[in-house]
Amino acid sequence: MKKNGVKSGTKPLSFYKYYRNNLKKTVTITLALIFSVFMVIIFQSITYAVNEPTRLGDVGLTQNVTLIYPSDDGKIDNNLLESIKNNPLADRLIPVYYLNTYYNHFFGTCNIMVLFPESNEFNYIFDKLKLKLIQGKMPQPGKREIIIDYRLAKNKNKKLGDYIGKEVNPGEKIPGKFKVVGITDGSCITCLSYADDGKIAGLKGLIAVPKENQLDKFNLEYKDTNDNKANIWSKDKAEKRYNQNAQSLNKLFGIMSIAVIFVISFASGNSSYAQYFSRRYEFGILQSLGFTKAQILLRAAKEICLMNITGFIGGIALGLGAGFVLGKTFFEPHGYPFVLLQQNALIKAVTIPVCTAIFGLIPAGWLLSKIDPLTVVEKFE
Repeated sequence: MKKNGVKSGTKPLSFYKYYRNNLKKTVTITLALIFSVFMVIIFQSITYAVNEPTRLGDVGLTQNVTLIYPSDDGKIDNNLLESIKNNPLADRLIPVYYLNTYYNHFFGTCNIMVLFPESNEFNYIFDKLKLKLIQGKMPQPGKREIIIDYRLAKNKNKKLGDYIGKEVNPGEKIPGKFKVVGITDGSCITCLSYADDGKIAGLKGLIAVPKENQLDKFNLEYKDTNDNKANIWSKDKAEKRYNQNAQSLNKLFGIMSIAVIFVISFASGNSSYAQYFSRRYEFGILQSLGFTKAQILLRAAKEICLMNITGFIGGIALGLGAGFVLGKTFFEPHGYPFVLLQQNALIKAVTIPVCTAIFGLIPAGWLLSKIDPLTVVEKFE
């Protein structure tokens, strides 16, 4: 008697018996899947740690203010200044000295802006940049004191009471020596000190502070300002440059992720072909017992899917576990922005088991279409 084309009382080997009998092959493929998913997650964490400081130091700084640098001849056009001063969208125009410091990441360094406003504008700029003092105190004018972002402090291995500048580190970009008296947090990475009555050897420029919720409109009015008049660094320009730089790094790690997916998929396909080729006798027996090719292929699909799901879950678990440990012991102590799992990483990680399942099923389906159960059984008897 048959049920759904299969003789009653017949039952193919269980998954447990199959995996037990093919333990070495199963473990090898599963470990490869786990490692591949793990690598994709780590790739994305590194990408984020490299891109995010640049975004916070550049785009983050221009989210609330617009920076104005002198033109190549070292001047800012007077007519432009009058236009900004009289613009109803502008709240204030503040003289400031611009310097840079460095931030180390995995592949080099990026510049972080150091601002030196005049003493009567210091607190105003601090508030407009939406910074928050989380340790120490605010600097005092004339005392060569500075406050720095907590991520930058960790990156430079600085704490309250330490000094920063060329006098203590010849590789530093900040001239002289400043005492770190405060640690800040906020949506941008920057440093703040006082202009010290014009004694700062930096680029003298301006910060335009638009009125509340008028930043985009203000920037739009000066979008096409000629560089001969002044260099206006707005949020749009900062975002454009950031996206160009981030795109290059994302492409690099994207190619690496695709390479991982391709290699593991190709290896899975080859392994699957060899594995199912060696099981021709088993498939022939199952067909002779009344199992259809579709039922056998479905069983093979379940075997492959179970193995891929196990590898995916194991890879996610390993990636999250390793990421959490690395975040606490390496990323955060060095001031590297860290995220445990990004959406892009999850999408790429899911792609791995999907591709390996497809590449694994193709040879299984092809072999089943070529198997003649009687011929296979007679050959092996």
